[in-house]
Amino acid sequence: MNYCLIQIEGDNNQRPLLVARENLAVIQDVFKNRLVQIVQDSISELQNFRYQDPINGQRKSFIPSRLVTSSKGTGLIHIAPDHGQEDFKLMRQYSKRNGDNQSIVDNEGRLRLPNNESISIIDDNQASKYVLQNLLPPESVLHEHDYLHSYPYDWRSSKPVIIRPSDQWFLNIDEILPKCLAALSNVQFYPELLRKEMINQLSTRPNWCLSRQRKYGVPIPVH
Repeated sequence: MNYCLIQIEGDNNQRPLLVARENLAVIQDVFKNRLVQIVQDSISELQNFRYQDPINGQRKSFIPSRLVTSSKGTGLIHIAPDHGQEDFKLMRQYSKRNGDNQSIVDNEGRLRLPNNESISIIDDNQASKYVLQNLLPPESVLHEHDYLHSYPYDWRSSKPVIIRPSDQWFLNIDEILPKCLAALSNVQFYPELLRKEMINQLSTRPNWCLSRQRKYGVPIPVH
């Protein structure tokens, strides 16, 4: 993607905005009669630039991703490595933490604030409203709209879950895979089709998580 600096009519701050050149038509449609004026065209290699986080003021990096498309948005998105599988893989790929390693959501499901305090949140909608109203500087929000997207639910409790990283114990089964597959030959499966599913899981998963924090989990005696 190529990027450019633009200004939007009616923006009192008259600040240049960095957006994807291919997304200008989408942006013009959002702001309707507020004309988009191009200040500077053809900016590439964003990896060489840094930007300032509007909440905590930290300098952070740009990284490329196929998650960004020219069909919607500005061509730039914030990632949350601690709260999404795709974002986490992207962070690992480029070895970028973009600041603090601490998850923004603590072990009790509370939202951590920049002043080291925390607040309880009922769901992501409440957290989004709090961030917009209390954490982001008013001049940093140019446009706001509702967006419908899928959300993970626990299949046992049918309740929403918050994805966050946690320390776990893993078993590397690469070296013992032949023994595992041989042991399965002596196991009776009901129904039998589950045997193939288990074999596929063992064959494609090099690290098997042993310590899952669940209400029905089995404690691991580790000292």
